[in-house]
Amino acid sequence: MGRTLHYRTKQAVTAEELKLLRRIEEKYNRLHEWKRERIKLWASNAGDPIPKAVVWGFTKVADDKEGKLVVQAIKEMSNVTPRLTWHMYDEGGLTGCKELIIRESKVVEKRDLKILI
Repeated sequence: MGRTLHYRTKQAVTAEELKLLRRIEEKYNRLHEWKRERIKLWASNAGDPIPKAVVWGFTKVADDKEGKLVVQAIKEMSNVTPRLTWHMYDEGGLTGCKELIIRESKVVEKRDLKILI
């Protein structure tokens, strides 16, 4: 079956921060054999609706084990970039149908997801 985890930073990312994030992205993709998709990050250059230089991504995972690895990776990324706030949610139940707000590897807030139709 599977589902998708979505993640992004709230603030624009510096070039140095992006290097740190890429190292973690590469580490997780090298060390783990993903059944669906690897962790991937993009730096927004469009502006609207995602602010320019915000990092975002999504990963389709096969199960909770892979989902927990993605959460672990995002927490590790937030730890090496303490200035940044991360937003993350899982289309499945791993985040309890909440958007997680993560800073310095800790979930600092859980928000109800807003469904737009």
